[in-house]
Amino acid sequence: MAKARWKGRARVRRIFRALPEEARAELADVFDSRAPGILGYARANTPRRGGEGRALLSTKVSRKTLRFQLGLLSARARRQGFYLNILDRGRRAQTVRATRRAPSGAISRYTIRVRAINEARFDIVFGRVRAFALNSIGVALRDLWPRVLARFSGGGFDD
Repeated sequence: MAKARWKGRARVRRIFRALPEEARAELADVFDSRAPGILGYARANTPRRGGEGRALLSTKVSRKTLRFQLGLLSARARRQGFYLNILDRGRRAQTVRATRRAPSGAISRYTIRVRAINEARFDIVFGRVRAFALNSIGVALRDLWPRVLARFSGGGFDD
């Protein structure tokens, strides 16, 4: 899936790296507790076309870098959910060469025109789900963040 980009990301990463291990563990616990709800929301908004696309979505929380990932994360999921990936990223209109094998074993090649699929048509992972995730995690972080920073600045954590 496409990577989410946002302004100020490098600054937040630096702040996360500067936090003590105890503070990072608390923040990672927030991500871990919110991940199932965000995954459920993403699965509910995934189109049914393509069969098992909903089951292929997964989440991953890196406790070291405090990174939250959602999408087709395993090689198996990317392989089996290639059409879901196309729906999520979009596709440009183009003419492609296709190959078909007849029952007799003969191979025939032909061209086919495919329509464009707008990236915003199916907002599976990085549209409505991003807003939901930010609201879900943001509420929990709003309560936790001042407490973590106060303990960090006041020397409440053991170094």
